[in-house]
Amino acid sequence: MPTLLQDKVVLVTGGAGGLGRAIVKACSDNKAKVVICDVNEERVKETENDFEKLWHVGPLDKLSTAVTDVSNETGAAAAVEHCIRRFGRLDVLINCAGIMDGYDPVDSVDADLWARVLAVNLTGPALMSKHAVRHFLSRDAKAQRGCAIINVAAAAAARGAAAGMSSIAPVLGAAVGAVGPGGSRHLYENLDPETYAHMLFTKGAAYTAAKHGLVGLTKNTAAAYAKRGIRCNAVLPGAMETNLLSSVPADFNEEGQQTAASLANILPGSVDVEKLAKTIVHLVSDHAEGINGAIIAADNGWTAF
Repeated sequence: MPTLLQDKVVLVTGGAGGLGRAIVKACSDNKAKVVICDVNEERVKETENDFEKLWHVGPLDKLSTAVTDVSNETGAAAAVEHCIRRFGRLDVLINCAGIMDGYDPVDSVDADLWARVLAVNLTGPALMSKHAVRHFLSRDAKAQRGCAIINVAAAAAARGAAAGMSSIAPVLGAAVGAVGPGGSRHLYENLDPETYAHMLFTKGAAYTAAKHGLVGLTKNTAAAYAKRGIRCNAVLPGAMETNLLSSVPADFNEEGQQTAASLANILPGSVDVEKLAKTIVHLVSDHAEGINGAIIAADNGWTAF
């Protein structure tokens, strides 16, 4: 059994989502104590039950849960406080919480959706980092050098439009053609959930801007605390089979989907979330102490196209 995170305390936001769950399990497999932080109480309970029944990790042993919205100051502070209260400290923060936008370019972006996407995808990681780093700095110099942050960005952080999607051109083409009577924009209502979950399409202005901002936050955090040994890196996943698409608004931009379909033939396949989770575990472990401020693409080569 690997022990890269032996006795470290890890807080994972979005910990009850697809990638978040995989990260939580990978951290637990590597002997970490883990706090699952998520806004969705039902998914948190399901994840906790899975740990107990399937993975045999008792909630009173190495696992704790916090249901809170980390996109606001109160929620972010509460998440970190919960972790410290439960396990006595925090060593690693993994900002994995995120939502999608409506694929809208800037001329048609909805102001409320823009604000919500940036709140979850950028402000949330900033606030979580704020409270985590304050705790890191309260510890002695040796302990600080074992502290780390990972920001889960996206391929959208390195591109302007075609942020990433899996190479399933026939399905994409069929999906874009599935417009209902009267030009309905609910393009995927006839697709089965498994097929739908495999797709990650182009992103709108809000999502793309937030993920670009997350890269800037990562580099700034890395530079600001480098002398103390507190590290911050970002991973940029490509298409993944997760629940992220459940956050897509029902009424989204059709033109963005057409762009996705036109690119589908050249794109690589989706990223294995369990393997990505293991990569993240390595990055926050002491084995990666020389890696700081890195922006790491994990997209099967999508950004190389």
